[in-house]
Amino acid sequence: MMNDSQNATDKMQPIKCKNCGIPLKSYYTFCPNCGAGLASRPRKFGAVMSSIMMALAIAVFLGYLYMQRTGFPSPFFGNSKTYDTAHTTNRFKDHAQLPKVLFPFLETASSAMPAGQVRLSDIAGNQIGRITATVSAGGWVAIPSQSCVGARDWHYQASDGGTWEISGGILGDGDDVGLWQVKNDASFTGPPVLPAEPGAPMTWVSLVSHQTMTISHPEIQSEQMNVLLLSLPSSMKEPGVFMQNGGMVGWTFGGLVAGGYLWKGPAEKNLVMEMRVDDFYRLTFEGGREEQMTLAYATDNTNPLARLSAFASGLRLAPMVPEEKTPLRLRTDALIKEMRAIMSGMMDAGDKEMIPVVFDGPALAGTHDVLFMVDVLTIMAQTEGPEKTSAFVDEMLTSTQGLDADALRKLQEFRDQLNIKIQKAAKNQVVIRFSPDSGQIRAKGVLNNRVSQNFVVDTGASMVTIPSSAAKDLGLDIRSAPLRKVITAGGVIEAPEVLLDAVEFEGWVEYEVPAYIVDLPGQADLGLLGLNYLNRFRMNVNTASGELTLEPR
Repeated sequence: MMNDSQNATDKMQPIKCKNCGIPLKSYYTFCPNCGAGLASRPRKFGAVMSSIMMALAIAVFLGYLYMQRTGFPSPFFGNSKTYDTAHTTNRFKDHAQLPKVLFPFLETASSAMPAGQVRLSDIAGNQIGRITATVSAGGWVAIPSQSCVGARDWHYQASDGGTWEISGGILGDGDDVGLWQVKNDASFTGPPVLPAEPGAPMTWVSLVSHQTMTISHPEIQSEQMNVLLLSLPSSMKEPGVFMQNGGMVGWTFGGLVAGGYLWKGPAEKNLVMEMRVDDFYRLTFEGGREEQMTLAYATDNTNPLARLSAFASGLRLAPMVPEEKTPLRLRTDALIKEMRAIMSGMMDAGDKEMIPVVFDGPALAGTHDVLFMVDVLTIMAQTEGPEKTSAFVDEMLTSTQGLDADALRKLQEFRDQLNIKIQKAAKNQVVIRFSPDSGQIRAKGVLNNRVSQNFVVDTGASMVTIPSSAAKDLGLDIRSAPLRKVITAGGVIEAPEVLLDAVEFEGWVEYEVPAYIVDLPGQADLGLLGLNYLNRFRMNVNTASGELTLEPR
């Protein structure tokens, strides 16, 4: 072993760089000229000090990381710096990017929290929800209550593929989020559920990335039975959990539900299941419109009549869920869109007449969409006739069936239009009744919509005639009217010719009918219904029943 004087001498003795040859002091380890490593005698304390400093740096960093992940101070730090969310706009401190180059041994998984998926299926076996979530040490998982509506089977699938049934849980009245328990004898690795302390620091940890955020005073938006609703910054878009005191105290659900939620119920060791999954389904979905519509969607596409009938059956039932909380495909607008698509296919296939058979008054009223009602009623009028459809609408208007004022008004307008069509259809023929033994066919008409006039049907007369009294009542100017020679029983006379604007019999109106003004001998108050009017119709005289039927040509 060398003595101290020898060591001092050695330290001062210069050495040369083997690469570039410049002289260097013996304590250099790298050449400052070319960067080559230098072989020198080992120092007794250099390696030891380097190891100590490296260990200290690693310990400090791990302590800092521990503080950010759990939300409470590390033994290596004092109180960490946070941002007061109640009084500042920069509410969160983002620690999403960790220096992995300096610390390559850190985990590279997508999140530090164990995460899986809650899978929800409806009564028809269709998956209606898949929610990224984490399970606590005791098997509790937070699920938005709106996502559970209509779910008959609930399961949790871990990242390793293991799947367990969710049996029941805790959901307060009006709570947006419930805690539900996974049926599993094995323990989970997640942190326990603890009640949040809103006044103390907490850390949010993403379930899908390395992102974490520290928060001091959360901004409470509202208070529910078991949870507090938080306002979140726009940058917090991922599902995650809030950590505090080593426990899970809240959750975010990404774009699935706006806002974050803090648990204010009991700690996990005191949690007791209050509701089974099948109880939740029975109370929120079973036997209602939504369940029937779920089954309607599952009806065979190859049988459109059965599928449309299934939707109509659902319309007769009362909804179990408010419209704003109903799953999107079970909302009224989505149902109507689906039924329109079915009806369009049926019409293309030539089965148009089957559509009205499916709907009755309660089913149509259940849509609360007057445009859809009118469309179905129009098809009914086309296939079953306006009379039956008008009677159908009258029943709807009489019972009202929950229709609002606008729907009632539009249905009344549609009914009135149907009645006009019915009247026009009835007026496609004019029936003039007479006494079979009278020897004459008399008819009472209306001239120019205001003067009543009695006529005798005369197939031997070429023109219609009216008496001078009727011309006077009509205000006709006969002085300027052309004169025509007319043969009467009393001989040939000259009669003024006028144009009647309208002649009506039994509700049927003919327009612009030429007529002569003639006072018949002994019958000065009568007119003749001549061929220039009768030839507009096909005539059928039934003397036995006393009916003259005129059908427009």
